[in-house]
Amino acid sequence: MSCKSRFFPVSYLWSIAGRRPVVAGVLILLVGFFQPGWVSLTILAQDSTLRIAVLEGNNRVVKKDKELRFVVEVRKDSRVPVAGAEVTFIAPDSGPGILFTENANRLTVKTDSFGRANSGFVRSVGDGPFQVKIQASYQGQTVSTTAQAVNQTSPGSTSNTKKKSGIWKWVLIGGAGAAAGIILATKSGSDSDSTPPPTITVTPPEIGPPQ
Repeated sequence: MSCKSRFFPVSYLWSIAGRRPVVAGVLILLVGFFQPGWVSLTILAQDSTLRIAVLEGNNRVVKKDKELRFVVEVRKDSRVPVAGAEVTFIAPDSGPGILFTENANRLTVKTDSFGRANSGFVRSVGDGPFQVKIQASYQGQTVSTTAQAVNQTSPGSTSNTKKKSGIWKWVLIGGAGAAAGIILATKSGSDSDSTPPPTITVTPPEIGPPQ
C-alpha cells in the first residue's frame, strides 16, 4: 500500500491551510496521532507466526486398539486460534506406529472455528515407541511439531511383563526365606554353645505285692 492511500498528501494539507487553517491543523494532528498505530499494525502482520499446541495424544501409553487420538490447536502469535488451517498427521512408514482411516499413515484435516484439528481414534500397529509428525499450513506459512506415544497392545507383551514380574516375585521370596533360615540356624547354634542340653531322667514305676 502506497503512502498516498495511507496518509494525506502534504500539498493537499498546504492548500487547506491557505483557506482553512484550523481544519488543516486538526488534520495534521490526526495524521501524527494515527501514524504510529498503522506502523505497529503492519509490523505485527509481518511478524505473526503459526504455532501448534498438542492438546491430546502426546506422551501416551496405548494399552488397546483405537484408544489413541491426536487433537491439536493452531494459533497465531501464541494467542489467536486459526480457523481453516490445514493440519497433516504423518505416522511412521514401518515399525511401531498407527494407521488412520482407510489404513493410511497420513491424514489431513482443517481446523475448526476454535483452531482445533482432530485425527479421530487411530489403529495401533506393533509394540514400542513411535513419533507422529504434525504439520500446519495457513496463508503460505508452515509449522511442524511431533507427538510421542508407546504401543503396548499385544497380549504377548503384557503376559511377558507379568511373567517376568512373577519370576522376580518368587526369587525375592526364596531369597528372603533362605536369609531367614540362615539367621535361625546361626541363632540356634549360638544358643547350643552357651546353654547345656536338658537332662531327661526316667524313673521306673514301683510294683508292690497284690493286696
